[in-house]
Amino acid sequence: MFSKPAVNRAALALAFSAIVWASFAMVSHGATSPTATETPSASVKKNDTANVNCKRAVRTLSSSGIVKVRCIETLCTPSGTCKAGEYQNQDGKWVSIENESALPSSVTDYAKLQKSLDETYGRIDSLNKEQTGLSPVGDVFPPEKQEELATLERRAQDQEAVLNKIVEAGRSDTGSDLAEAASGRLSPEQLSERVAVLAREKTALDPKIQDIEGQSFTAPESDKSGDSLGATDTFSDPARDAKRAKVVEAIGEVLPGATITRDGSVIKARDAFGQTTHAFDADSGRIFLSKTGKDFPTLYNANGEAAVTSKDSESWTKSLPALDTPEKFSAFEGLYFDKGSVPDRYTPINLSGLPTYDEDGNETGKSPDERLVGAIQGKQEQVVSRDAYDAVRAQGDVANGTDRLIERVRVATEGKVQFDSPSSFAKEEGINDRHTPTDLLSPLSSEKRAQVLAAIEREVEKYPQSYWENAKPLMIYTYGGQLDQVGGGYASKDRIWINGRADQDFIPRAFQHELAHYNDTRTFVSNEQFATKVYGDSYGKAYGGASGAEAIARGKFDWGAPEGFARTYGYEGGISEDKATIVETMFMNYPYVEEVAKTDTVFAQKVQIIKDGFYQTTGGAMNDAYWQNLKPIDPSYRVARKPFIVTWIQNMFK
Repeated sequence: MFSKPAVNRAALALAFSAIVWASFAMVSHGATSPTATETPSASVKKNDTANVNCKRAVRTLSSSGIVKVRCIETLCTPSGTCKAGEYQNQDGKWVSIENESALPSSVTDYAKLQKSLDETYGRIDSLNKEQTGLSPVGDVFPPEKQEELATLERRAQDQEAVLNKIVEAGRSDTGSDLAEAASGRLSPEQLSERVAVLAREKTALDPKIQDIEGQSFTAPESDKSGDSLGATDTFSDPARDAKRAKVVEAIGEVLPGATITRDGSVIKARDAFGQTTHAFDADSGRIFLSKTGKDFPTLYNANGEAAVTSKDSESWTKSLPALDTPEKFSAFEGLYFDKGSVPDRYTPINLSGLPTYDEDGNETGKSPDERLVGAIQGKQEQVVSRDAYDAVRAQGDVANGTDRLIERVRVATEGKVQFDSPSSFAKEEGINDRHTPTDLLSPLSSEKRAQVLAAIEREVEKYPQSYWENAKPLMIYTYGGQLDQVGGGYASKDRIWINGRADQDFIPRAFQHELAHYNDTRTFVSNEQFATKVYGDSYGKAYGGASGAEAIARGKFDWGAPEGFARTYGYEGGISEDKATIVETMFMNYPYVEEVAKTDTVFAQKVQIIKDGFYQTTGGAMNDAYWQNLKPIDPSYRVARKPFIVTWIQNMFK
């Protein structure tokens, strides 16, 4: 059984009392408080209608003659309001003073925690007496009360530990830490420790969290074995979220004046200009990242040791593995690439012989001949070495699980499908200018790259192993660009490019379309055979154009697809685009394809030819049962049909 350690708690209370009085003395000798009196009780009028009743208060008179009253302990008003704080007399009214450093919350919360601990021990004593009073024969202590007793004993231990932490923190400083943190005088280790202590204290004082922790919670399985769901978590662990909320509150107290926000496992503090100045782990409260002005950010390990990053690849890159979650890495990536926000404005550059400038725009010299990447607009904005860029981008794949995704796809396709390097550039990889201008393509942020590759992986998994055995080796590139300038994707002899900056629902559709092009000759009959089977020898009259380029040119006058076609693009683009759009639509929503095929015999014939091709190339794996069980990309997808009158008019002018 667990008994109440009265002697230890008495010593604890005595030690804390000394700290409280030391705190009062510190306040009374502050720079703006030359005189002070401690008032056992006071009723401080905050405004005309509300009172703050102080059980204990400190009145101070500043050099300018302003009277301030700091409420240390409060008595609840009849309306239930209980608030400690500081007030000053303005025009006869007591007005709350906001955003000023206060005494450590330990001063105001210690009594609350002690009272909560007394209640916990009171219930423990009651249960122990009830258990002791049971008859040795026949009486059984109920299981639910045994569980309650065990929970209360654990809670008491936690509360005792927090009380000890409060006393230890009080011995080392008496309340000046908040102001020091605000002015940047706290070390990262002290900052982390102060946040952690305050968060634990706040958690212990919140009975709702204790109740939540007593409830069972099972997180859903991750999308892939061994991988975190990362930044796109859609589930909520109530106890975890409640504790993280306390960490947010603690950071707000330690960094008064900062704007505090949480993004998953990361809590950010921003200054008045919206610049992230600190980033903390939402669970531990430890700082892992900071940035001042235009400087490169600083990383911190679990021991608070700093690694100042720079444009060069030096020892600091060894600290990158600490950015082990998508949220942590995203916070760093945005700060490291500075004005680029994400690396989508970066390009490989050769600045050899070009002038360099300082932050005020003054020319400082000439650039050396070295491998660099940078964001350039008129003059250089942010330039980093290629080695540093490569290291940061590689860690982005690790933090987001993209490296593991790439390996899964490689294994699933027996090495047939691979993806471009996270640090590659379109102009270096030989993306064909005939299809899209490489100068308008740029890398994706690590988070966006992870999302795009995940969407492609889901489509790759839909194909049986036998499909990949007969497929051509394939390299997939996902550089991003504006759709109206570069298009959505293309397939060439050894690669597929998908515009990664397109909407997320566009990616799977574009991949299926381009994969159909890429493996056309390995999967389907020739264009001539396909069209002849459907339209006979005069199949040329059935199409509005002969290439994708023609289809794109006419797309602005899209009235909808005529019968027999899945999309207008297939009609205007000729036989190759006809086949690819049929495949695309089958993967988009096969049940709908079957519905259309019931009334559109030409469309049904084309679908059957495509199905026959898949069946043959996979040795029967992609049979009718495969298509019936295929999960649609978009169950609501529909084909926009061209009105009959439009088709009739167009045919008149053929």
